[in-house]
Amino acid sequence: MTVLQVAIRMLLVSMLALITACGPLLPEPTAPPQLFDLGPLPEADSFTTAGVQLQTLRAPSWLSGPRIPYRQLHRQPEAVQHYARHAWVAPPAELLRQRLEYQLAATPRGPGWWLLEIDLLTFEQVYESENHARAEISLRASLHERRGEGRILLRNIRVVRPVDPEVRGAVSGLPAVANEALDELVAWLKEVTSEG
Repeated sequence: MTVLQVAIRMLLVSMLALITACGPLLPEPTAPPQLFDLGPLPEADSFTTAGVQLQTLRAPSWLSGPRIPYRQLHRQPEAVQHYARHAWVAPPAELLRQRLEYQLAATPRGPGWWLLEIDLLTFEQVYESENHARAEISLRASLHERRGEGRILLRNIRVVRPVDPEVRGAVSGLPAVANEALDELVAWLKEVTSEG
């Protein structure tokens, strides 16, 4: 073996050792995002008043996808950002619709039923500072009576709860405020449909 061949072999071995020490040349494939929902379905609480049917549950376009939004009031309050490695299994309106329809499923149907429309206005984690955050949901409900006077009843619901200032706070706090908002909505439906 010539001196040149030995030198080339030593150079190749050195380069191989350097490449091995520095890690792979190609980036490792990224893992898919972790997916979350609103937790197990609650007990269905049937109420024996005029039936309520959920007609629509609308959401703004920025809540139409499964990404989990957050807002930093202390930096740029008008900017909506999203966590890159965490997402809902479905858009928030779809998750809320499934839960509410489940809770209303045992409601009796009949000639005196009511139509319910809901607008989801906010569903996000809000950072007030680096160390303080909250989960927030706001929705507007319109209940249309299909008999008698044909009343339209309106209800605004907003639930805010302090959460950890990180993604863990969002994925645990947002389901909690969603469930609380739906409980408040169902309680209101019980009250107003039992009146007439």
